[in-house]
Amino acid sequence: MATPFLPQEIRPVTADQARLTAKHLTPALKDIEQLLYRLRADIDAELAPRLPAQDGKAYPYGRCLEISHAFRDHLQAQLSSRLPHRGLRALRAFLAAGGRMDWVWGALREQYFQNAFQVGALYMDVSNDTVTVTKPKIEILPLKDANFVAIQGLDHFARVAQRYWGVTIYVNDLVPAIAPIFPMTAQFPNGAIEFMSATDYMVDYLRRDGFVQSEAFLASGTSMPSDHWTVRQPVVPEDLRTKNATEGRQRAIDACRAAREAGSHLDARWKLARQQDHARVMAAFQQAGR
Repeated sequence: MATPFLPQEIRPVTADQARLTAKHLTPALKDIEQLLYRLRADIDAELAPRLPAQDGKAYPYGRCLEISHAFRDHLQAQLSSRLPHRGLRALRAFLAAGGRMDWVWGALREQYFQNAFQVGALYMDVSNDTVTVTKPKIEILPLKDANFVAIQGLDHFARVAQRYWGVTIYVNDLVPAIAPIFPMTAQFPNGAIEFMSATDYMVDYLRRDGFVQSEAFLASGTSMPSDHWTVRQPVVPEDLRTKNATEGRQRAIDACRAAREAGSHLDARWKLARQQDHARVMAAFQQAGR
């Protein structure tokens, strides 16, 4: 039985998707690109006035998630309309014939985490300017040429995170209850921390093996320096707090084992409860400015 695809997982290009791409999309690429630029202009007019600067840099810097959300909604509305644009007609024909259009997430050129769209055999990035704002807003490439891959393992995630954000990755021995699906603590250059990763792909990636990878990382990874840990421990909500890093690491490992034995990795309610705990913790840290 085939393993189901994870949320936002990049899919292998099948012969059928390649055929439909060649038939419906490749001849209309200029029209599709024109359509995407038009949609980005509408999205920029909508988002730029209401999104604050990110790390001191103005929109669109750091806003690939928000732009991708808006793009999906705008494109769906246009596809459902009767607008006669040639790019829309090509996409409608492709989808009607069985073509796939999926919002995907992964590592781009091993340098960035990127939201993009896999449309048949094509990679479509509608937020190409959100790291280097002087780049073109839109990039369309054959997926095989995009150097865009799914994250495979916590070490892979950590390498890209270090390159992209300049973070230092530690084990999550601060909040052991959420460690099965948030096993990493990332410390940013400004001192802020975040428990990684809240992306749908990574959460379900770690659930898929019953938290075996999480447990291994928690057992072997590096702890945050003790002075940093001690300053942050009181910020954690009391019901999720642990006494010290040694106890926190063991409780995090035990949480992985207990969740696996209980079948919690298959329980959507358990997943939601841990995500809600994660949100509470992050809100506490943001309120404390840490």
